[in-house]
Amino acid sequence: DLEDIVRHEVRAILRADPTLSVADCTAKCDAEFAMTYDRDETLFDRMCARECA
Repeated sequence: DLEDIVRHEVRAILRADPTLSVADCTAKCDAEFAMTYDRDETLFDRMCARECA
């Protein structure tokens, strides 16, 4: 499911740079999904923000 995909991506982002701020984590996460899932932008914004918090 999409939440699992986002969770996995956020873990990878934070593993690569554990010092990222929540805002930077959210931006990186959102960028990962922006091209693939552009019609669900708001949904991914919320999921990325929640997982990065």
